[in-house]
Amino acid sequence: MFFLDCSQIPELTAVQKKTTEDALTSQIKTCFDKDHRITGGFTKKLVQDAKSNSVSLKCYNNNVTFDAYQDYMDKCLHYRGLPVELESCRPRLRNKETESIEKDPLLLERVMKCLREKYYYFEYCNRCLCSSDDIFPSTR
Repeated sequence: MFFLDCSQIPELTAVQKKTTEDALTSQIKTCFDKDHRITGGFTKKLVQDAKSNSVSLKCYNNNVTFDAYQDYMDKCLHYRGLPVELESCRPRLRNKETESIEKDPLLLERVMKCLREKYYYFEYCNRCLCSSDDIFPSTR
């Protein structure tokens, strides 16, 4: 991790002082570059192809509305008679007190800015949420 002299900027937290833009970008790449759904599956070309084929893409805030999304899709999809074996993974237990960025609004905004700049998926979601393509715009 790189250290940045932030003595002139007292509003930054200790974590922010230790996390330069290069270090932050590197950490984000470590997390997301191996996830093909984000780096390769959802691209600008996919969105353009959908529009040119009259397919409208919708979005929703997964953190707030996943149950509502399941209810919404239940009306759109047919019942599948064959049972599907679901695979589940158990993420490592985390200490949310020390590992969460949600309690640090400045750091959270820096991470979100980096995600929007580096990954089209996050740029698209940022534009889509609260737009006419948001399935549940009132939840934002």
